[in-house]
Amino acid sequence: PHIAMIQTNAIRSWAALKPKPHIIVFGPEEGLDKLAATVGAKHIPRVKLLDEKSRGVHSSRPVTPAPAMGSLFYQAMSIATTKSLVFINGDIMLPPVMGDLMMSVNNATDRFLLLSHRYRMWVREYIDFSNPMWYMDSFGKCDLPQANKSCTWTRDSSRAVDYFG
Repeated sequence: PHIAMIQTNAIRSWAALKPKPHIIVFGPEEGLDKLAATVGAKHIPRVKLLDEKSRGVHSSRPVTPAPAMGSLFYQAMSIATTKSLVFINGDIMLPPVMGDLMMSVNNATDRFLLLSHRYRMWVREYIDFSNPMWYMDSFGKCDLPQANKSCTWTRDSSRAVDYFG
């Protein structure tokens, strides 16, 4: 499915960072264990979920259970071999500059919080991350889902924060 391609691109982009980060991937999705192994990541399949009641959601329609973020943070902190952690959604690609950014911030201070606004790009193919300029590609096979969507990076108008470190 399309989401598997999106998550594969995202996780491979993390593994392509220099210096290579220690990656921990959470989730029971089919094939995630193999993907984690191919990029040298640690895979944690069991994730504690919160139901509607524990999340304080009141809806007449069923609500998909959400991961208990505190549990994920605690697990990551207990496993991590690095000084800093970046928590990122599994569909977010990181550009090569992210490795340099983390190194610079880590060298400047021991206490920090980085937040970023996300950019969107419609990608319909697997990306070759061996090319260090991959993020400059327009992904020639970009299939526009709507006429007003472009094949270039565009700032997302939502208020969502998909990663922080």
